[in-house]
Amino acid sequence: MQNQQADADLARGAAGGRPAGTGPLQQRQQRRWRLRPIRDWRINTKLIAVMLLLAVVPVLIISVLAQRTMRTSLTATQQQALFAQTQGLKTQVEGVIKRNQALAVNTAENNAIVRYAAAASADRSSYQDLADTQLRALLAQDPAFEAVGLADTEGNYLLLKTAPSVSGNGDAGTNGAVYFQQALAGNNVVSGVSVSPVTGHPSVFYAVPVRDERQQIVGVILIHTNTAAFQQVVEHGSNENQAAMLLDQLGIVLNHGNDNSHYQYHTLVPIPLQQLTQIKTLHRFGDMVQQVDYINAVGFADAFNQNKQVDSFTYTLNGTLYYAALVPMSDVPWRVVVTSPAAAFTGPVSAQTSRNLLLGLVVLAAAAGLGFLTARQLTRPLRALDTAAQAISAGDYDVRVPVYGHDELGEVARTV
Repeated sequence: MQNQQADADLARGAAGGRPAGTGPLQQRQQRRWRLRPIRDWRINTKLIAVMLLLAVVPVLIISVLAQRTMRTSLTATQQQALFAQTQGLKTQVEGVIKRNQALAVNTAENNAIVRYAAAASADRSSYQDLADTQLRALLAQDPAFEAVGLADTEGNYLLLKTAPSVSGNGDAGTNGAVYFQQALAGNNVVSGVSVSPVTGHPSVFYAVPVRDERQQIVGVILIHTNTAAFQQVVEHGSNENQAAMLLDQLGIVLNHGNDNSHYQYHTLVPIPLQQLTQIKTLHRFGDMVQQVDYINAVGFADAFNQNKQVDSFTYTLNGTLYYAALVPMSDVPWRVVVTSPAAAFTGPVSAQTSRNLLLGLVVLAAAAGLGFLTARQLTRPLRALDTAAQAISAGDYDVRVPVYGHDELGEVARTV
């Protein structure tokens, strides 16, 4: 037993303290053993392998580089297209607002309206028919108009016309309304979106001061309209691969192109508790909306809080990555956002990847076929020489080797 232990120690000492079988000589032998199967391949197999390697490696390198370049290029192109669409929708929404403002201004500057508002109560009857006609014409300009009116400087309606679908006397023009007070200060005003307690619809109010010949404010023209026109714009800018949204200054969704019932009156940006309480107290979104729920779109608030145009940004919602563009509006503190899931962006890239894969398979098959034909052409004289050599070793010295060319193998065949 002691002799066996000594032999084991000696073996470890000879190997430099390494276990037996792991010395440099054994490692070289193991490497030769791993390479030996390749050396033992037949020549035609080696040729086919070389042809495949020479064909596939360049195609693979070119495909990877092209794929990376194409992904960057397509993503940048789609981001630019998304931003251009966002700008286009912003222009459309602003077009609706400017049109309604222009209608209100034209009505406020109408002589019949000015004289009616400036006249004493006893003298207004002579202008009433003409003023009524102007308000009826204004109401007929857009089916979204639910009420139009002329209020005095105290906030009392002098004239009011409502759409047939509206019951009651409307709910615009009260003295306490912020937009009314701003109009009395001489401004053309567009209110924020709130739900009308009369119609139950999300509404916007346009208020324009009426001035007499001395430029004194004698009244206010008010238009109460629903947001159907805005909804049509965002729906027009939405499809199965993208959604357009109209947000107010707090990040509350006013209109959503794909799923308005789910997103409307929800916020994509955290709102301070004080403002949430104020929204609830004032019933800004009606009695049915007790609170504005926050939708946790990770990364969205970072872009929104920049308070400027954001050509492209990303955010994550429910585990899905989205690309988006955000454009503020000029006349009102709203923002237009168009968003698209990343899968829609990478769709063209995936399609091109499939085409590249198909091309790679075609190249692979062509290389295999070419390698097979080349190997067959090269090994044919070698097989003939091998057959002749075996015949000579068997004593047949009359054997003849066919000559297939004038290269080195042909010269060997002539010599044999």
